[in-house]
Amino acid sequence: MGDPTPLGWTITIAYGATAWCCWRAARRGSHAGGRAARPAIARLWTALAAVLVLLGLNKQLDLQTMLTAVVRDAAKQQGWYADRRPVQIAAVVGALVLVVMAGALVGRAVRGELRRLWPAVAGVAVLGAYAAMRTTSLHEIDAFMARGPLPMKWWGELLGLALIASASVAWSSTSTRATSARSTSAHSTSAHSTSAPHDTSDRARD
Repeated sequence: MGDPTPLGWTITIAYGATAWCCWRAARRGSHAGGRAARPAIARLWTALAAVLVLLGLNKQLDLQTMLTAVVRDAAKQQGWYADRRPVQIAAVVGALVLVVMAGALVGRAVRGELRRLWPAVAGVAVLGAYAAMRTTSLHEIDAFMARGPLPMKWWGELLGLALIASASVAWSSTSTRATSARSTSAHSTSAHSTSAPHDTSDRARD
């Protein structure tokens, strides 16, 4: 059950670390000024953090394997297990359509900021495609993901997580600079307004 190997735990930790980066981006963005404070993008980072936590837990719980086993048993009982291939192909197509729809929704949420946030959109697409291929359990897809000296089942999730993490860290950095600039500007304005009455009184004495 799950993936208790060193690589499996490394990926699980990577899910948690990336979720934390997304949560931090949401928090810092909500306190920033200007473009970094867009509520839609803050909600996107929060949603990504929640989804990544669930995916990280599922890495060890392996719920998709349990679901596949339930569907397989039902197919055998209902007598269509031998003709399951069309159902599997339909499941692959349906899952990829959902991935495209999710990518479109994310792209809509970040419109106007896609130049800076495209790694997050790409990371969501990579993770979605990976999950779709793993869940459907087609032998050809399983063989493809296990092929080569660096199988996709090793690096697929890590690539998606790295893309999302890089975008969230960059967004957090931008939000921090925006907050610092706003604080500096507010302090400068306050200092100027405080010194103004003294200047007026000095001119009156002259």
